[in-house]
Amino acid sequence: MEEKCDIAIVGGGPAGLSAAYSSAKAGAKVVVFEKDEAIAHSIRTSGVTWISEMERLGIPAKFYNPVQNYRFVSPSNDVLISGSSPKSCVLDVRGMYQHLAFLAAEAGAQIMVKSNVINIIEEDSRIAGIKASTPKGDLIMHSTLVIDASGFSATVARKAGAAGEWKRYGVGAEYECYCDQVDSATWVLMVGQQFSEAGYAWI
Repeated sequence: MEEKCDIAIVGGGPAGLSAAYSSAKAGAKVVVFEKDEAIAHSIRTSGVTWISEMERLGIPAKFYNPVQNYRFVSPSNDVLISGSSPKSCVLDVRGMYQHLAFLAAEAGAQIMVKSNVINIIEEDSRIAGIKASTPKGDLIMHSTLVIDASGFSATVARKAGAAGEWKRYGVGAEYECYCDQVDSATWVLMVGQQFSEAGYAWI
C-alpha cells in the first residue's frame, strides 16, 4: 500500500503526540506511527514537574497529583520541607499520553498503532517518507516532513545514518502498586544503599 501525508511522525509518546496535535490543528495532514498496540501501552518513564507548566499546557488536573511536601531521606538524615501550597506534581503518565492522543485525533491527526517503521524513503538525498509494517500489511507513506519522535530508539535517525549505537548509561526500574494510607501530598527522595545500590529511589 502507498499513501501520502504532509507530516509522518514516528513515535506516539509526548513529543510525537504534541507535534501531531499542533500540526493537525494548523491544517496539516498528519499520521502518527506507534509500534505498541495502544498509546501508553508500555510506560517507560515517570516524573515530577511543575503545576504551572501543566496549567500552561492545558493538561487537566486529573492527570497529575499535586505535591506540597518534600522529604529527603539518607542513612544519616531525614528532612521534610513543606510549602504553603502545592507547586509541583507527579504525573499520571499513561493518562496524560492518552489525553494528548485524544487531542491530536480530535484535531484531525491519524494515529496508527501496531505500526512499526522499518525503513525510510529517500528522494534526492532527503527523507521523503517511511515504510511501516502495519496490521493491514506493509505501508509506504510519502510525506513532506518526517518527525522522529521515537525517543532513544532513534528509528529514523538510525536509518538515515545520523545516530550512533545506543549506550546504557543508567538503569531504572518502576513498580506501580496501590497503597493504603499514603500521604499523596508528600514526595520522598531516598539515597543510600539500603534503598538503591547506586543512585536514588523515590515515592
